[in-house]
Formats: sequence, structure tokens, C-alpha cells
Amino acid sequence: MPLPEPMSFPLSTYEPLALVKVHTHDATPISAHRLLHALFGIPPAEYRLLLLLMQGHHVKECAQQLGVSQETTRTQLKSLFRRTQTSRQSQLIDLVRKLTYGHMD
Repeated sequence: MPLPEPMSFPLSTYEPLALVKVHTHDATPISAHRLLHALFGIPPAEYRLLLLLMQGHHVKECAQQLGVSQETTRTQLKSLFRRTQTSRQSQLIDLVRKLTYGHMD
């Protein structure tokens, strides 16, 4: 079954949610990027930033590694917060770890 369109409703207005992945033993696992894109609409550039944040890099380091300005990185981070209904990096990272079981690709 395909994943749903990116979530367009605020998480805070609903009861707690659970993500259940059911697949056959021979099914190809869904990538973390595809899952996060399906749930939150996270585009590739923001996903690359998220990968670096998950590795413990600071925003300045992320900007340098991605070859973009710190302002671009801050803008992308704000977009990640908005998409995931989080407000701090620690909340964002905790949410992503829970959804991906810590397996980022």
C-alpha cells in the first residue's frame, strides 16, 4: 500500500498517533527519506540537513558541509520544525529517531 500524502494537519490537534509498518518478509524496506517525505513532505535538501543534524553537527558545520549559507541552513531548519510540528532541534531529532528507529540513510 502506498504511503499517504504528506500530513497537512497539525499534530497537536489530534490524539497520539502511531506509525505501524506491516510488510511481507520479502518486501523492500522503505527508506527513511521516503518515509519522512511521505509523512511530512521533507524535500531532499532539508533531508540532507537533517542527516547532518542527526549526526550531531551544529548548524554552522552543516552549512559548511552542504556548501550553503548559514541563513539557508537556518531557513531549512525552520521549515523542518514547521513540517514536523516541532520547535527545537532535540524534539526534531527525537521524533525522527522514533519514526526511523535510528536508521537514517
